[in-house]
Amino acid sequence: MLPSAPMLLFYMLLTIVVVIVEAVVRQKNEKAGNVFLTISILAFLAFIYIDLGIPDLFIPFSIAAVTYSSLSTIIEGRRRANKRKRELETLSYEEWSFPVNYRKFTYESLLTLIVLSGAIAFYIWGPETSVLKFLSLLFIIHSLIETFKSFFIASSTQFYWTDTHEFFIISTFDSRKYPLVELEAISKYSGVDLLRIHPLFTIFTKGTDFITGSGTVIRLDFPGESLYVNNKYVEKFQEFLPKFGEESLITNKVMPLFHPSNLKRLAGKLYFAAAIKGISLYIGIFLGLYLIEAHYLIITFTIIIVWFINMYFSDVILKIATDASEVKNQNVLNAAHQIFERLNLPHITLYETDTKDYNGFAAGMGIGRSMITLTSETLKLPTDAIVGILAHEAIHVKKRDVLFSQLLRIPYILLIVAIMYPILEYTNWSEEYPIMMFIGIFLIIWLFPVYQSFYSQWMEVRADRLASMTIPGGHKQMAESLETLGKAQDEAIEQSLLYVEETDEEKNKKEKEPFPSLERSGWLFRFLEFQFMLHPPLYWRILVLQKNQSLKSSLKEWMADRFKESVRIK
Repeated sequence: MLPSAPMLLFYMLLTIVVVIVEAVVRQKNEKAGNVFLTISILAFLAFIYIDLGIPDLFIPFSIAAVTYSSLSTIIEGRRRANKRKRELETLSYEEWSFPVNYRKFTYESLLTLIVLSGAIAFYIWGPETSVLKFLSLLFIIHSLIETFKSFFIASSTQFYWTDTHEFFIISTFDSRKYPLVELEAISKYSGVDLLRIHPLFTIFTKGTDFITGSGTVIRLDFPGESLYVNNKYVEKFQEFLPKFGEESLITNKVMPLFHPSNLKRLAGKLYFAAAIKGISLYIGIFLGLYLIEAHYLIITFTIIIVWFINMYFSDVILKIATDASEVKNQNVLNAAHQIFERLNLPHITLYETDTKDYNGFAAGMGIGRSMITLTSETLKLPTDAIVGILAHEAIHVKKRDVLFSQLLRIPYILLIVAIMYPILEYTNWSEEYPIMMFIGIFLIIWLFPVYQSFYSQWMEVRADRLASMTIPGGHKQMAESLETLGKAQDEAIEQSLLYVEETDEEKNKKEKEPFPSLERSGWLFRFLEFQFMLHPPLYWRILVLQKNQSLKSSLKEWMADRFKESVRIK
């Protein structure tokens, strides 16, 4: 049972105090900060144990943990912002003033509220012992803290241009430093495209948002990151892009959020956020049927039917969510056509989505209506690498992995129903042991990623091996494709981290492990990758491809290493 509103507020305020005091102590001494945090956790556990006992302490502790985790990112951002300020004070700089108004923040918050509406309604009116009510509360807490952070970015961000040609951005809880000599491109937009940059409406990272007002916007592309700011000093930035000439001044038209021509896109984005990226749609359906006292089986099968509808239209929804457009590069299209023809896949459409991420995915429930989407950065890789990535995604389509990965969720759902139905129908355990029931259901939900990881990784190993049999260079080309992709990903991530903060520790780590994804990680990360991630570790996939084994042998090795690599300390 969830704590009352006053107790919930008390736990959150207590956590806020701990976060603030820890930050002050840690600023003076790192070890003292760790000691304070440890003592605070033990004291909090002791307090709620005395007050509630076991297992009731699980819920308030989880609420405090999520609050702490979300607030810690704000405190860490504050620390980095102060560090950037001190660095800026050692340089000669010019402060730039950008327009500030809260229209964008208001619309952004409205969209967040719409997506959150299902979770908020369920928290208010949902059954007290439901795990969904608990998960809704955690989602609401995290979203409120992120909205709080967005407000301060809109109201406190300052911009500086240094004599060393660096662009500093400093707000209360965030900061960046961009070397302007690394500027790759400039794009201009007639307005703020919230449907493109709002984090709830995207699959991939669309860019860092430091837009402080309405009006025209420019996007500055740096290696590994895109930056969105208001358009005021575009001529200054253009000085670093002489090769682009007048092309960088072309203005991309952005329709107002609620313009009639934008409503289809808005509806698609909201549906994606509520039904694909989040669960607000399912929570809303559950709540509506619960309030009219529908039977649990009716609720379950209604949600499954809606889920099947989402599966059927997943390609359409994902196309809208990613703002995907058809690939125009003829060399890539020719290479894709050869692969699709070899695999007898005549009806696949190849799309690209504009992002600095390196990635790709297949979507669609059947061979007749499928799409493969690659990111714009992936399409900049060497052609041989793109061919390997395309072949991998094409195998997913050929084997109907998208469909089967969804269908394989059904046995797990039916298992939950088989366990919960007799308990709810023929016992009073939900009333007599609400906390134990709550924890049991929570553990069942928590174990789902392990189950999903198992069949997803099996499909990934198969796709790697069969793709290597499809492309001209065989297993060597496939391994090199993954290696090229991994190196590009690591370089982009490393570069984006440098814009946030550059430390001696990060420099040393970069020198020792220039490409972390290609190296065998420590035990904990290996355990998480093999047991919870949808893909096996990249280093492992490359090693298996280099051995040029049969598909059966590759799958056997994966089965063995999934266990051995998860328990092997060294």
